[in-house]
Amino acid sequence: MVYNVYMNEETKMTFEEFCTHMWSENCHERRNHGEQEYSSIEEYVNTGENKSFLKTEYNKFLINGRTFLA
Repeated sequence: MVYNVYMNEETKMTFEEFCTHMWSENCHERRNHGEQEYSSIEEYVNTGENKSFLKTEYNKFLINGRTFLA
């Protein structure tokens, strides 16, 4: 499933909402590759360098928008 997310001044996605979309996408990708999924969004966000990666991607999203795969 693909979600196109467009924003304007009235409909900005929060960082938490963005992380939820990214976690869902990550779970989808891991299932497709036969890998173990993160058991919770908290585990996903707080593992390794994920939080730094997510903050960088969120800042890009605020400027350019993003197409989510799951």
